[in-house]
Amino acid sequence: MRARIRRRLLPLLEKQFQPATVVHLAKLAELAREDEAVLDALVEERFARLVERKEGGAKIRVADLLEPWGAGDFTAKCMEKKEGFVALSKRLVRRIVKQLKSRTGQISSGHVEAVLELARQGQSGKRLILPGDVEVRRELDALSFLSAACDTAEKKTQPSRGGSRNNSGLTSVYEYEVMLGSGGAVVRVPWLGCAFRLRVIDWPREARETKLEGVALDRDRLRSPLVLRNWRPGDAYRPAGHSRPHKLKRMFLEKRVSRWERESWPVLTSGGSIVWARGFPVAAEYAPTPQTQAGLVIAEVRD
Repeated sequence: MRARIRRRLLPLLEKQFQPATVVHLAKLAELAREDEAVLDALVEERFARLVERKEGGAKIRVADLLEPWGAGDFTAKCMEKKEGFVALSKRLVRRIVKQLKSRTGQISSGHVEAVLELARQGQSGKRLILPGDVEVRRELDALSFLSAACDTAEKKTQPSRGGSRNNSGLTSVYEYEVMLGSGGAVVRVPWLGCAFRLRVIDWPREARETKLEGVALDRDRLRSPLVLRNWRPGDAYRPAGHSRPHKLKRMFLEKRVSRWERESWPVLTSGGSIVWARGFPVAAEYAPTPQTQAGLVIAEVRD
C-alpha cells in the first residue's frame, strides 16, 4: 500500500492538485510527531498517577478512566465540554494493554471502545478478552486488566505444593509451609509481589510494638503445619470480637474486595484452621490474651 501511494498517488496529487503536496504532507507529519510526543508524555503522567500496577495486571478506577483530567487541571469551560476526556481515556486503555500483552495482537478502535463501554455501562463481574491475551474485568467501581502471561509466570514461581489452577477454578493458587525458627520466618509470594515477615516476640514486653508493625497471634496456641496460602471458596473462621464464624467471601463483599483480588488473598492456617487473613482481625481462638507469653507478629513488606 505504501509503495502504491508513493509511486502512483503522490505523483497524481502533485500533477493535478498541488505541486507542493509532498512538502505539505512532510510538514504535517512533523507537526503530528510533535503533538504525539506531548500526548505520550501526558498519558505517561496520567498512567503513573491513576493506574495501580502489580505483577501480571493493572487496575484503574472507572471514574479515573472516564475522566482522567482532574478538576484542577483545566478551566471550567473545558471541563464542561469534556472534549478531551475520550481521547485521553482511549490512549490510557492502549497504554495499559501495551504493558500487559503477552503476545502479538493488534488492539483496534473497536476494542478500545468496548473497554470504555464496559466502564460506562458494565456490571461488576463482566469481562472482555482483548488481542494479546489481555482480559479486562469490571470489578465494582474499577476495571482490572490481567495478562495471560501471569499464569505462566505463576507456574514458574509456584512452590512444590499447589499449582496454577485448582478444582475450584481459581487462577492463582499458592501454598507455603512456614518453618518458624527462633526468631520467626520470611515468606515471599511472587504472585503478590510482596513478602510476609513472621516474628516471634516476648509478650507483653513488646506488645506495644505490634501496633506499629502488624497483627499478632498467640504463638503457643499455634499448631503444625503452619501454612500461608491463598483464599479458597468455603474458607471461614471466627474473627476476634465476633461470636460466630464468618465466611471470608462475605467479609470480602463487606470490605468491597474485588473478585480479582480475593483469588490471591493471603491467609494463614494452623493445623488446617484459619488463624489470620490479610486486612481482617485474627481468629478469636488465637488472639493474644493477658496469659499470652509469646506472640507471633505478621507484617507485610514489599519484596
